[in-house]
Amino acid sequence: MMKEIIKPAMHFAFVQVKAFGDLTVTATILRNLPQESLARCKIVVAPHLVELVNALAPVCDVEVLDLIDRRLPALFDLKKRGLFAGARSALSLRRSLAKAAPQATFVMPSARLREHFIVGRRSSLILPKASNVYVAHEQFINQQFGAIGCLPKHHKTIQSSRIALCPFSRVSAKNIPWDLVVELADACSRKGFEVELLLLEGEDVANPEGLRARVIPRRFDALAAALSTYSGVVSADSLPAHLGEYCNIPSFVVSPVPNCYWLPAHAFKSEHWGVFNRRVELHERLIEFLCAAKR
Repeated sequence: MMKEIIKPAMHFAFVQVKAFGDLTVTATILRNLPQESLARCKIVVAPHLVELVNALAPVCDVEVLDLIDRRLPALFDLKKRGLFAGARSALSLRRSLAKAAPQATFVMPSARLREHFIVGRRSSLILPKASNVYVAHEQFINQQFGAIGCLPKHHKTIQSSRIALCPFSRVSAKNIPWDLVVELADACSRKGFEVELLLLEGEDVANPEGLRARVIPRRFDALAAALSTYSGVVSADSLPAHLGEYCNIPSFVVSPVPNCYWLPAHAFKSEHWGVFNRRVELHERLIEFLCAAKR
């Protein structure tokens, strides 16, 4: 009688070497895995993400790549850093990833040429195509671990009637226009919420027009701690929306164009988002969001 050969379970290393939002999404999804599945996962990050790692305190192991440059790798910042710096960055990432998480299969967010190059000869998988990044992560988890259901299931109840309004983004084109900020604040107030502009140090509003502003240090832990005190966040298409999801706070996203793939999970599923130039639809969805936040 032949002895059955049992293959060892695969281990996975989710590679995050670019954006803050990507890392926040992955940390949110992995937090909902059962312990036996979580033990087979880790996150590999570039050094510029360490501060965010410390703020998120992921539930899985995290490995930091041995890169001399502590900034966003120039490979993903070619416009500012140039092709020569980008090429050096690509080689540095490839060498570091060759030694990282030696027994694991890499999980890459996309299959672009940059990602192919830095992975080199290492075994890797790509997140499946999906309509939303959280759904793509969930589909990958279900493929590898079975139907776990790792999307955030509910938001925590907070005895607060305050809404954080975060109008700024690292990409200036995504900043919410000021006239729309005023409209959003007015809609929240009419539904019984106290609205605060939540600003990071350096973000300036010349004429707040009676809106209360709260300025916090430009640190990820300070932002996460602040968001946790609100009953909801209305945000530009930027990190505060995903940090809200991570903190189990409902988020409503306002963006210049539809960007469903990068919406927080609940905003995507509930259509809690709107675009600058479709004001009627935006306001209708915002009212639905505010009514849900009151329950």
